Amino acid sequence: MLIAIDASSALVRTPSGVGRYTGQLIAGLKRLQAEDSGSRLVFLSNRYDVATAENVSGLLPQDVYARDRLPSRLLWTQAGIPLSLRRMVPDVCHFPNHLAPVIRGADTRVVVTMHDMSVYRCPQYHTRKTVAVHRAIMPLLARTDCLIIAPSNSAAEDIVDCLHVSPERVWTVYAGVAAQYGPDVPSDDSDAAVLARYGLNRPYVLSVGTLEPRKNHLRLIEAFTELVRQERLPHSLVIAGTRGWKDRPLIERTRELRQGDQVRLLGYVRSADLPALYRRADM
Repeated sequence: MLIAIDASSALVRTPSGVGRYTGQLIAGLKRLQAEDSGSRLVFLSNRYDVATAENVSGLLPQDVYARDRLPSRLLWTQAGIPLSLRRMVPDVCHFPNHLAPVIRGADTRVVVTMHDMSVYRCPQYHTRKTVAVHRAIMPLLARTDCLIIAPSNSAAEDIVDCLHVSPERVWTVYAGVAAQYGPDVPSDDSDAAVLARYGLNRPYVLSVGTLEPRKNHLRLIEAFTELVRQERLPHSLVIAGTRGWKDRPLIERTRELRQGDQVRLLGYVRSADLPALYRRADM
């Protein structure tokens, strides 16, 4: 069986949650492939920034199908990938980041992971371009014979409701947990080194996510500061995530609270450091 995967969200300088999801999925499939000589993986990407990327997938440049690339992700997805599928004719192709080619022209089954329907439920938290593109393509995908993966029952219900797709075509597949977050953890000294690197020398509450309005960090800060005022908590609020769309109000609010180290913005945190930050957080 030939399995193709759109790896583009994983092969960027600072992969977001979807990029980490994709990278870990690829790494897991590669481990399974080593045990199954009857399957072969091929990876599609319109870019390859591995020189500066966190390459959690373990992909090398020679692993990525290099033909049919186009200047933009949208053009490549809708025009370049169909050409690649016709050349390779994989048995199945997985698109882990919401969008897939609407017209494929190849005998390839398609699986699409749609992580949420926020462009319908909360369009004010996305750019106009993102809302327009996703609202144009997602309903067209729903009319094809693709299988849709949702990460939760709630997301699956939203997909059925927003795209008017049959529930039988939407499968809930929960995200896994990477091995480094499991019970076999490194020593306390190793965690301490990570905390020292980020200057975390007091108890903390952790939030991980790109700094953008839909993550609701401002409300989190309001709730946290009120809790500190009422209960005299000794904690800091630590937010790990790269800067994103409309992050200015969050940056300014954090500067207002800079005194006393109450709210800390760590910026982008590399994958190797995240397990220690999770382990040592009180919440």
